[in-house]
Amino acid sequence: MRRIGYLLMAPLTEPPSPERAALLEGLRALGYVEGRNLTIEYRSAEMERDFLPQLAAELVKAGVELIFAVENVTVSAVLQAAPAMPVVFVSIVDPVEMKFAQSLARPGKSVTGITLLGVNLAPKRLELLRDLRPGAKRIAVLQNSITAGTASEWPALQPAAKKLGFTLELFPIRDAADIPRQLQRIARAKTDGLFLTTGSRTIGARRIIAEFALKQRLPSVMGFSGYTQAGGLLSLAPNFAEQFGRAASYVDKILKGARPGELAIEQPSTFELVINLKTAKALGISVPQSLLIRATRVID
Repeated sequence: MRRIGYLLMAPLTEPPSPERAALLEGLRALGYVEGRNLTIEYRSAEMERDFLPQLAAELVKAGVELIFAVENVTVSAVLQAAPAMPVVFVSIVDPVEMKFAQSLARPGKSVTGITLLGVNLAPKRLELLRDLRPGAKRIAVLQNSITAGTASEWPALQPAAKKLGFTLELFPIRDAADIPRQLQRIARAKTDGLFLTTGSRTIGARRIIAEFALKQRLPSVMGFSGYTQAGGLLSLAPNFAEQFGRAASYVDKILKGARPGELAIEQPSTFELVINLKTAKALGISVPQSLLIRATRVID
C-alpha cells in the first residue's frame, strides 16, 4: 500500500472534479488503485490560505511518500513543513521564478511537475477582449494575491495593452474578503472589460465573478476553462484535466525511486479556447466567426 498526499486551496468536491478524476484515472492506468494499493490523504484549505502550513504538516505526519500540490501557495506550504518532501505540482505559473526549481530541464530540488504558462498566455487573452469588444479602452484587471508567480502576469500585460490601445486598471485581491470590495470598485470604475488573472482566489470565486460581469455587462476573460462553464464569457487556458492526468507519471516515477530534481518540468502542450455563447448573447456581443472557428469548445 503506497501513501501519497493531495493538498489544494479550493474545496474538495464529490464526485471528484474533472481534474482530480483525470489524476486518478492516470494513476489507475499505471497500476495504482485508490483503496487497493494506494491511499491518498486529502487536505483542502477551503480557500483559507492560513490553514495550508498546518495541513501540509499533517500530511507529513501521516507518513505520505510524496505530496501532490495544486498551485504556488500549496507548494510553499509543503516546503515550509518539510523541505525534502517530494512534491509533484500542477498549475504553477513559473516554478523557476518561484525558486521551486533551478531550471525546467533539471529542477535540482524536491519539486517537479507541470507548469501553467500563465504569463505567456496573458497577452493573448487580452487580445481576445479586443476581438470581442473592438471599441474597448479601459480594462479592469482582477489580480490574485501578489506572489512571484501571479504578479508576473501584470507586467506581461503592459506591452500588449499599449499595442491594443488599452488602459489597464489594477484591482488586487489579497484575501477572500477583497473579492466583493474589488468587484464594487470595478462596478464604480465603469470599465469596458474584465481580465482575471488565474489563481486560487479567482478560481474559487469564478461563479460570483461571472455573475457580476454579466450584471455589469462586462466582457471578461480568464485562464481557466471552468470560468466559462460557470457563466463567464471566454477562457484561454491549458487543458487542466490533461495536466492532472499527465502528472500521474511523475507520481509513479517518484514512487519507483526517481528523484524529483532529476525529472524535467513539463510545459503545457494542449490549450483550450472556450466561448460561452449564451453569455455573449446576454451581453449583446456578436462573436466573430473567426473566433468561433478557433474555439476548442462552445457553450450555448
